[in-house]
Amino acid sequence: MRLQVGEVTSVDSTQGTARVKIEEQDGKVSAPLSILRRGDDDWMPRIDESVLCAFTKQSEGFILGAFNSEGLPPQTDSE
Repeated sequence: MRLQVGEVTSVDSTQGTARVKIEEQDGKVSAPLSILRRGDDDWMPRIDESVLCAFTKQSEGFILGAFNSEGLPPQTDSE
């Protein structure tokens, strides 16, 4: 298994997947990756959001979560 940082290029909320551009692989875009869930949390990444991915095979893997980046600051609560 390998971990890589990528940038979300597309999201399919009906399938619970997203495609990610991996800069370390010359900007190659991944196959659809499953997005991990946390209980009943239906979090979906946003386009251009930076995410951490775990690849189990050459093109199969999961999006583990997102993190803050220059282009997309943290989401804030409206309270």
